Amino acid sequence: MSSFHHRYLILHSFTSTFAGRLNIGDYIYSTENCHTDICSTQIKHIHRTVRQGAYVPLTDEGTIVINNIMASCYSSVGHDLGHMA
Repeated sequence: MSSFHHRYLILHSFTSTFAGRLNIGDYIYSTENCHTDICSTQIKHIHRTVRQGAYVPLTDEGTIVINNIMASCYSSVGHDLGHMA
C-alpha cells in the first residue's frame, strides 16, 4: 500500500484520507480484536517501508483488508470517485 492509497479515518464519520496523511493517535478501521466484523483501532506507531513493484488489487467493493486494516483499493483519486468509475 502506498502513502497515496486511501485509508479510512475515523473522525466524526466514515471518511477516507491518504495513508501518508495519517498520524499517531488517529483512529482507523481494523478487523483485529473485534467482536464484530470491523471496529476502530488507534494508530500507535507508523513504520514506512519502501519497496519496488506494482501491486494494484481491485475488489468489487473497492475496499480491501491488509494486515487487519481496512483500506480503499484506489490510490490516485478519492474512494467514492474511484468506485464510481
